[in-house]
Amino acid sequence: MINQDKCIGCRACVVACPYQVRFIAEDSKGYYGEELTPYEAESYKKWQPRTVQKCTFCVDRLETGREPACVQTCPTRALVFGNLNDLESEICKLVRQRAHFQPRAELGTDPSLYYLT
Repeated sequence: MINQDKCIGCRACVVACPYQVRFIAEDSKGYYGEELTPYEAESYKKWQPRTVQKCTFCVDRLETGREPACVQTCPTRALVFGNLNDLESEICKLVRQRAHFQPRAELGTDPSLYYLT
């Protein structure tokens, strides 16, 4: 988590991130212009301009029992989110049944993200 009140936008953590997933929130305009996509409308309202951002899996949504916005809005349901400690969860079953890899696993950080192949 990034403390938005302390972040000065220096980008040091952006450069240091081994996964290259941190970014500077420049403004609240959507990718396609003025009108935000459903995902953008859900996530942009939390960003403070000119601060570093990183995916939190929409922790505020998880706390209320909802899926992350990207999972909810994915039109093909290509994204699956769940508890890997729950052996009966959909994600746990998929990881057991399908070939998969973790991004940058060689770094030893044990990322919580799996790509199914």
